[in-house]
Amino acid sequence: MSIIIRKKVSTINNKTLGKTYGRVVHTETLTLRKFAQHIADHGSTYGKSEIYGMLMQICECLVEVCMDSKKVQLGDLGTFYMTARSTGEENAANFSMNNIKGLRLRFTPNQKRDFPLDSISNRQNATLRDLDTILGNNTADDDSGSGDEPVIVNP
Repeated sequence: MSIIIRKKVSTINNKTLGKTYGRVVHTETLTLRKFAQHIADHGSTYGKSEIYGMLMQICECLVEVCMDSKKVQLGDLGTFYMTARSTGEENAANFSMNNIKGLRLRFTPNQKRDFPLDSISNRQNATLRDLDTILGNNTADDDSGSGDEPVIVNP
């Protein structure tokens, strides 16, 4: 298990300008079917098709419940909920549903300290790897710091 980090120099014209930050590189996006297979491969007593069906049902029910102005807390993982984007009105009496410009399904991770995803130091077998080192890029002359040694954390 490796978390790959890309170094990125901020171009935003504020106090972050010119500073180097780490960004996670995502190597793949698992479809629901691939995720179901991944779960099945971890010794589940359910097959890929059964897991896929359960995940599909979870997704559908999650949206349905959130569209009913309810939140869904999935154990120690976190909470899903709906938010609205709207335009403002000077007078509250003039605000109508026409001011609503969009709805978004949001997720807030759990803040519980003993959940393993809250910090990299608690994640067993996880390492951080520098993308430039993986790719063999040695560009120490630029200001991105990409010629640095990889950042590796083994908790």
